[in-house]
Amino acid sequence: MSTERVIVLRGVEATLASELAATFRQVKIGDAKNDPSAILNGLLTQSAAEGVLTMMKEAVARGADVMVGDLQRNGGVVQPHILGNVKPGMSLWDRESFGPGTYPVTRPRRSCPTSFFSRVIGGGEYH
Repeated sequence: MSTERVIVLRGVEATLASELAATFRQVKIGDAKNDPSAILNGLLTQSAAEGVLTMMKEAVARGADVMVGDLQRNGGVVQPHILGNVKPGMSLWDRESFGPGTYPVTRPRRSCPTSFFSRVIGGGEYH
């Protein structure tokens, strides 16, 4: 299982995005067995990598923002991505991609009702 959606309190999202971006840019995915600079291996197959990129590209075409990443693959290797503005109805929101990506979701306030979380987890939209 992968952690893709990260719930972020409004007001700290810019700081978190900056810190995540700096960290993600330092991570190299590749053949960790034969390349000491790669800290994570790629996906198991080229079609798995293409499936992840298809979901990311669909989200971008529907309004998501690429904060980190190049929407490219090299065989089964997709470098880490951060996409913002991923919304319900986009494949990245509705399904797990199991790829190297994170999609922050802003929580409106500290005393947010549990209905916010059920809408985020259940795929419903929250404004």
